[in-house]
Amino acid sequence: MRREPAIAASQRGASWIETTWRRLQAALSSAERWNALVVPDPYDENSELPVFWRYANARDFEPFRSLDPEWIDFDTKLRTWNPPKTFAIIYVSENECEGIPLLVLVPRTVHLRLLVIENTTKEPVAIGAVTLRTQKTPNFRSTEEEGTFANEAPAESRRLLPAGILLPNEQLIIPLQIVFRFEEPSGMMFLTFAEPNQRVRTRYLAKISAAPHTQFDVEPPVAGDPDRRIRLSGQRLVNILTNNDPLPDLSDELITGPSVKVESVVAAGMARKVRPFQPEQIVIRGPSEEGSCPFVFTRAGKNERWHNEGVILKGNRGAANAGTDTRMLIHFDGRVILQELEPEMTTLDRAFVRAILPDGSTREIAARDPVLREVDGAVATVAPHQPLAIDFEIAVPAPGVRYELVVHGYFTPLPDTAVRSTVPPPSRP
Repeated sequence: MRREPAIAASQRGASWIETTWRRLQAALSSAERWNALVVPDPYDENSELPVFWRYANARDFEPFRSLDPEWIDFDTKLRTWNPPKTFAIIYVSENECEGIPLLVLVPRTVHLRLLVIENTTKEPVAIGAVTLRTQKTPNFRSTEEEGTFANEAPAESRRLLPAGILLPNEQLIIPLQIVFRFEEPSGMMFLTFAEPNQRVRTRYLAKISAAPHTQFDVEPPVAGDPDRRIRLSGQRLVNILTNNDPLPDLSDELITGPSVKVESVVAAGMARKVRPFQPEQIVIRGPSEEGSCPFVFTRAGKNERWHNEGVILKGNRGAANAGTDTRMLIHFDGRVILQELEPEMTTLDRAFVRAILPDGSTREIAARDPVLREVDGAVATVAPHQPLAIDFEIAVPAPGVRYELVVHGYFTPLPDTAVRSTVPPPSRP
């Protein structure tokens, strides 16, 4: 009996729907513009596997409506605003436990960017004129276009606080932008593992180009289940691989609707400039009674640059507060580096990576270092200028799987003078 498609699950940032191998073969064989990334086969180091993806169109949202009707309806209405084709993607994955093919939809989600002016003193503060530029273009635009439009808009002075006084602990909140971006881009993890070097793609393309009329198994058959296979001609695979759609930029933002750029605020009789939002910069001033915590660095492939994933063990200051903390990884190639950028020492008793499969199930990937396999008192340390590289028991990260770093330990602040720094990449191990 044919199994009809059914909604499988949804999570923050992505949704997936079950399909059948026959339907998937038909979709990949159609004239739709699919793209493919090429990754090493995790079970055969001499083979490669294509990972199929494309930008989503309005029809792709319909099967997901029963999963989250309000969001999909909202998302469908947004498409009448003529967003760019990079608004959402869809890619092919698989429930590895049950062998069921999945179509994964990854749309951008909406965020409201705000400017918060807060009185952190114990006395009232006079708030005067706010100098701002208002941009009224309703269309979707990139951050670069937004910057151009905002700078071209005339500056004006407004009093946004009628009473002109901000009491202690009060906040003045100014909406700035409606932003659409990929959610922590966890649903796009497959992109971060694709093609760690161009040789993998070149080797695969040469193989199929030499036999354009041969049928290639891009999803190998399984004994006892003849339907569990996808076969495409060499020519169709060449066409897919030579499509030139650019990969989605996981950090790319789209802005829509009216927006505001605040340039300065008069507070306590003085005009104070408002610095542009720069999420890539982290400024830490000390000394601090709370201390900081180690930064996590990862990379998408051995030849790729290192990426700052943020901090871990943030609330675990001192041995008495030792505990377990997690950090979802945007990039992961089997190695993680912990690095201290502040005067402090981190003590680790255990570290592992939790793999989250497309069906929601999980499995643990242990650290290769036996010291970090159990909470047993045997520890590793991270100190300033002494980063710790942790390798895990995984050959090639699998497409469509999300990875989360889990560590048990604590950090101890060390005495030092004030520090102000942006976060540098780690030294290449």
